Amino acid sequence: MARPLQHQATPFVVPLRPAGPLRDRQHRYAADGCVITPRVQDPGVGPLRGAVYYTDGQLEDDARLVIALARTAAAHGADVLTRCAATDLREDRLTLTDETTGESVEARGTVVSATGVWAGEHDPSLRISPSRGSHLVVRAEALGCPSAVFTAPVPGHFGRFVFALPQSDGLVLVGLTDDAAPGVDGIAPPVPESDEDFLLATINRALERPLTRQDVVGRFAGLRPLVLPTPSGGSTGGTKRRIGRHGFGERREHGASGDLSEGAERALVEAGATADVSRRHLLIDEPGRPLTIAGGKLTTYRTMAEDAVDAACRRLGTDRECRTRTLPLVGAAPREVLARLEEPTRLVRRYGTEAGRVAELGRRYPRFAGPVAEGVAYTGAEMLFGVLAEGALTVEDLVERRTRTSFVESAVPAAREVAAQVLELATT
Repeated sequence: MARPLQHQATPFVVPLRPAGPLRDRQHRYAADGCVITPRVQDPGVGPLRGAVYYTDGQLEDDARLVIALARTAAAHGADVLTRCAATDLREDRLTLTDETTGESVEARGTVVSATGVWAGEHDPSLRISPSRGSHLVVRAEALGCPSAVFTAPVPGHFGRFVFALPQSDGLVLVGLTDDAAPGVDGIAPPVPESDEDFLLATINRALERPLTRQDVVGRFAGLRPLVLPTPSGGSTGGTKRRIGRHGFGERREHGASGDLSEGAERALVEAGATADVSRRHLLIDEPGRPLTIAGGKLTTYRTMAEDAVDAACRRLGTDRECRTRTLPLVGAAPREVLARLEEPTRLVRRYGTEAGRVAELGRRYPRFAGPVAEGVAYTGAEMLFGVLAEGALTVEDLVERRTRTSFVESAVPAAREVAAQVLELATT
């Protein structure tokens, strides 16, 4: 993700306790770590030895990533259809239904199913186990306005952490969980109280002042589409063929080695624990069926897309080299370029080089220049940009997907009113 999103980076802090194995030269001293993440326990409160400080890629907003991908594809010739349902998927055709008019049409071409937790609906041989990742939203002030991501280890689980991720809008996301969620609504999965209790209890182990439920201003969850092995021994039934980029008519799994056995993975899911289930992605490329890409994770999205499109090109008899490894997305630019932009930092973080277009809409329509609700930074101009440039069609698009106003639950009613006004302006 680093090259297409080269304008994004974020610092991380991992608190170190006395038993930590790192030598002094490998980390910052405890006092430095407490300046970067003020509410983490300091030497006068808890046994904090220091902190590991490093930088890594950051995803400002997963919905904005999807929008940027779609718009970048459109800039290179793709036709992007929203509010359009795909059913009856075949190898070379499918049925498209306009969800606003109900009109259906048969479309022909090489079909690729990349449908996440719904992949099993189009390929019954797949065993998809949705895993819920719940998040809590708190004000940055509740954590002392940290300037870096910090982590708290999950007790009894080596390598598992709860993260506190500062956002550019004065909020901090606390997450996330990793538990089986069969039968859960894939559009808007709820956050159970047990997940909220777990996240608060875990992050509080690292804090000087514990968070309480009163500090939580919002909550949301997503589902990971984990692919499970079948009792017959294959990832989706039949013969399993591991890693490979050749040969038509294969089921190929891509990912790191060292995964659990199939029986162990099934046992974990049956017990409701999915943290150790493989995140490998699976490409199904068999004659007479649509291509299917399933499993995987967000950080490998580009590799998954490359595998799927390469397979589609083989079916079409086209030999084209993939360019997306170094292709910047809409708005991306080197940090030194973005640093010269005059727009507010928050807009530059979210829109990159397109921040000026958003700011100009605020100047042109002053009534939309300010925040859409108390307690959030999103503006009506951002919503208007969502309609004019990003294909938003509904109030929900604007409140939940073009902005993340819905993360602050108290802001939603006022934001919906502004969104309705924006849609009225844009359609008249």
